[in-house]
Amino acid sequence: KGDANAAERQLHLNHAYDSFMDLAEVLGVEQRAMSLGGTLGLAIGAQGNGGTYAAHFMPGVNEINITRTSGAGSLAHEWGHALDHHYARIAGLERQESPFLSEYIRSISSSPSSAALRDEVRAAYLELMHHISKRPLTAEELAKTADQRVEKSRRNINSWLASIRRDFERTATEALPNFDALAQRIRQDDFGACGERDEFFPVITEIRQQYKLATGHIYSIQDSRALQNNLSYLRRLLDSAEATQAHSAQQMVSSHYVALANGLDKDKGGKPYWATPRELFARAFDAWVSDQMVLRETRNTYLSHADREGATVPMGEERTRINEAFSTLIQSVRTRQDDDGQVTLYSMPGKSSRSNERYVAAQVGSGDVSPQFQYLAAEQALTRYQGCVQRFPKTVAAHLAMDGHFFEQIRLHGLDAHERSIEDLMGALALVQHPDAAERQSELSDVYRQAMDEELGELGTPDRQQWQSVLEDLGALRNASGDSIVKLHHRFAQGSVAGNAVLSPLGDQKDGEIPEGGMVCQDAAML
Repeated sequence: KGDANAAERQLHLNHAYDSFMDLAEVLGVEQRAMSLGGTLGLAIGAQGNGGTYAAHFMPGVNEINITRTSGAGSLAHEWGHALDHHYARIAGLERQESPFLSEYIRSISSSPSSAALRDEVRAAYLELMHHISKRPLTAEELAKTADQRVEKSRRNINSWLASIRRDFERTATEALPNFDALAQRIRQDDFGACGERDEFFPVITEIRQQYKLATGHIYSIQDSRALQNNLSYLRRLLDSAEATQAHSAQQMVSSHYVALANGLDKDKGGKPYWATPRELFARAFDAWVSDQMVLRETRNTYLSHADREGATVPMGEERTRINEAFSTLIQSVRTRQDDDGQVTLYSMPGKSSRSNERYVAAQVGSGDVSPQFQYLAAEQALTRYQGCVQRFPKTVAAHLAMDGHFFEQIRLHGLDAHERSIEDLMGALALVQHPDAAERQSELSDVYRQAMDEELGELGTPDRQQWQSVLEDLGALRNASGDSIVKLHHRFAQGSVAGNAVLSPLGDQKDGEIPEGGMVCQDAAML
């Protein structure tokens, strides 16, 4: 809309359409989901040829505005804002001054007003914003910090030694040579061994004895304890350097991404813009999309400037960590079709309409669907199946929750850090595309099936070596695929006692039985 001429308007529309198709592919969702349930609008050239911004998102009207002459390359950034706003609305934040989930994710916690936000999305958002705003200290920074602490400690000790020497100069002059020798021992980190019942290091005890021999009085207990405390702190720094570094490795500081953004704001007069969570989120999302396009060996400069780099976006290791966190968030995205036929990203699991269930079953049953849609339907079906399985009185998840080795292997091999059960790990299989993937998935399904069967009796322990072998290969085979998860769901649904129990029509429920499994039955028939 606006005053753009017809030819130019059509060109923009063509580019925008292609860009939304590419973005849907990157996100792994149905193309119609780009409109966020039909709520998102797109305006091109509606506000002239641009000014301060090449494009912007208006949360009040839920509209992306792209300028005629300089808006190309901004669509991913602005859609990132729209996604951020979409989840804010789900969390009940639409009336906030800045209605974007990135602005409030740390404060909403599990408040009742945000109950509609899926826990999976909430956790992924928290992890993402953590990596956007923080980074771990590097090895060089850790070493520098440790050196600075030791240097500061030595300065404090020398200050106390100088103060004590002045006391000797005033009242114990004849003991100065002995004091200087003891002070030199301290500067060489020779404090002597201090037992559990000893109040002072031997070197401090000797200083106090020298003072008493020269004056007949006991040296100040307060000053002695002050020197003792400083020596104890230095001893801890020197004796536990490795432990200190291991602890410091967990310390986080502001990311370079945020630091550079603060610098950009300062250059512009200090008004917060570049460093606001919503802008950090959108620019990082844009960079993630750009990198995903590069991985796919494709290019769309209307969607995102290719290989976007510079002070405005994450760089280096920070970019890698943020990209991984974005991938986790995007993997948590779920879509559904409402009664009006609009496809949107939904909130609470298990709330899809019956018309949507019938639509999905009919479309997949006809066989006339794209692999992408087939993958989407299978992934959603598997999610619902897993939900039923997780309601068993005993679950594989509960058993494996006691095994820290299992979770460590997940993290080690690059799988989703938020996965806390074997059922969740099944969802990660959707990321596998490799000639050997089917064989590895078959092995994993055998382990899963055996464990599920055993859980109906006395739950057994899957062999760790078998788990580790599977996880190693899964970690090396991470790319999107659809066919594998369809086959995997079918195998799980029909290959185990637990699966058959879920798929069986249920009558009156008893305590401990699986809740209604009708949708799972439909899923099996559909697939």
